Amino acid sequence: MLPDFVHIKSEYAKQAMRKAMAISLAKHQVISKLSGTIQHEGSEVELVDIEGNVTLDHYKRLESLQTIDHAKLPTMDLGDWVAFYTKIYDEIHSQQVKRIIEVLDESTAASGNVLHGNNQGLTEDLFLKMLDMVHLDFDNPDPLKDFVIITSPEGAKRVPKDLETNPEFERKQTEILCRKREQWRLESIDKRLAN
Repeated sequence: MLPDFVHIKSEYAKQAMRKAMAISLAKHQVISKLSGTIQHEGSEVELVDIEGNVTLDHYKRLESLQTIDHAKLPTMDLGDWVAFYTKIYDEIHSQQVKRIIEVLDESTAASGNVLHGNNQGLTEDLFLKMLDMVHLDFDNPDPLKDFVIITSPEGAKRVPKDLETNPEFERKQTEILCRKREQWRLESIDKRLAN
């Protein structure tokens, strides 16, 4: 009987899976930008919004159905395994991206923070309306640091290149930020007085 190198086979599989994960994440930029994901058991989660309202939601199941031809198993090399695992990760990551977009649609519709560009791309006026519409946290020295705009790939191509170099746009943006900072300061005072 020949020896079975279990540790080597296990390491071989891990390397194939890591490589496949990297290939798949490169294709799914939305997922690669996430700070982390949580895998868990169970079917429900409590979501808490900025005002402290609690919503019970159900987790969505993500899965991939792939099969291996058993006759090919003895001849599969590392490249074959990477391709196999990449198909699995591609399916799961596509489902994750779809779910992220669904959650964004649901949450923005519920908050009322939706602006439709009507296929005109991101104009200065539309950006300023968005900035005026959203909640900004001025505890952070740069309140726009985590400001994210979700758009289609076609919409992203139509973002004006000179958006940040226009002095009139800069003036209007500063005006909105000053007004929102003062509003945030007054709300902070009210919260401290209420406590």
